[in-house]
Amino acid sequence: TGAVSFPDLLLSLSARISQARSFDSSVGLIADGGLDSFADTFVGAFEQARSDAIDKLEYRSEMQSRLLASLQSTTGPNLDYEMAQLLEVERAYQASAKLIAAADELLATLMNSIG
Repeated sequence: TGAVSFPDLLLSLSARISQARSFDSSVGLIADGGLDSFADTFVGAFEQARSDAIDKLEYRSEMQSRLLASLQSTTGPNLDYEMAQLLEVERAYQASAKLIAAADELLATLMNSIG
């Protein structure tokens, strides 16, 4: 007819989108309804699956960071214990220094009294 478009065909196809039909129930979506309802249900199910996957990813990431922190606290150095050991070594060093100084003074006094 020389028409640029096919309005009758487009209107016919548009009407058939809402026409009731049966779908395979093993898909887990609606069993009966129009193609538009099936598409809406599919998009909703897909969005729900995507949201669940994001939630699982966030949960696993949080669990991983907690496990890593727990591992580091278990296997890493205990700063309180290490600081206590450092103070103990420092006090032992100070005591040894005083003992050496006393022995040096005793030896100097002994050498002065002999000579």
